[in-house]
Amino acid sequence: MDILLFDNDVNFGRKLKDCINNILIKEGFDNDIVKLYHNVDLLLKDIDAKNKVRIFFIGVDFEYNLNKYMCDGLWLAQEIRRNDYLSPIIFISNYVEISMSIFYYRLEAMDFISKYDMDIAEGRIRACIKTSHERYLKEINYPENFFVIYRKFELWRIPFSDIIYFETCTAPHKIKLVTEEQEIELYRSLKSIVDLDECLFRIHKSFIVNREHIISLNVKGKFVKMSNGDKCPISDRSLQSVKKQLRMKEVSV
Repeated sequence: MDILLFDNDVNFGRKLKDCINNILIKEGFDNDIVKLYHNVDLLLKDIDAKNKVRIFFIGVDFEYNLNKYMCDGLWLAQEIRRNDYLSPIIFISNYVEISMSIFYYRLEAMDFISKYDMDIAEGRIRACIKTSHERYLKEINYPENFFVIYRKFELWRIPFSDIIYFETCTAPHKIKLVTEEQEIELYRSLKSIVDLDECLFRIHKSFIVNREHIISLNVKGKFVKMSNGDKCPISDRSLQSVKKQLRMKEVSV
């Protein structure tokens, strides 16, 4: 999980980063990565990557004007919410009156924490981090919605509707996940995946496809054509069941 911090106050930003790192050590969240930003452009560039699990702690202060290097935290939150509707945002400020603006801009904040007393703030920061972990771990228990991958110290959530097919790799115990935008290799078995969602269908010992992405079936060639143009082979044993499934889906056979 990435924990992204933004504050124009360099000293407070470092203090907040140290506080959060201490919380992570005490709570055993060893895989979390804390990143501190003072430049809004760098933060917005880094959050372009999809499917990452993130928490945002954003400082808000009236004395700064909006420009390339010093920006208002509420404006930054609006930019984040343009593409990220789910990640928790926690605001930190000396100005309690700003809290009403959160509702005006519909930013769906998890908390608004005062900078005045860091001893009190630390408890609320800890609660936000723990709550975020609990919520995302619960998502893993709903595999019919997302295929969850843990790789490179990050949790990736890929909707099953985006997955075109899985296939085994030449490397032992590895499979490849294929979507329209990317291919990901991971250590899993096809057997452990096939029952995770009703859209998945095993057509070959080396292939599991998403039936919603099948465009056509070539009986003579014994393959299905997928939505990205790839052709996936069908075993003799699976051919009849594939034909039956595709008739139900009204795919050309």
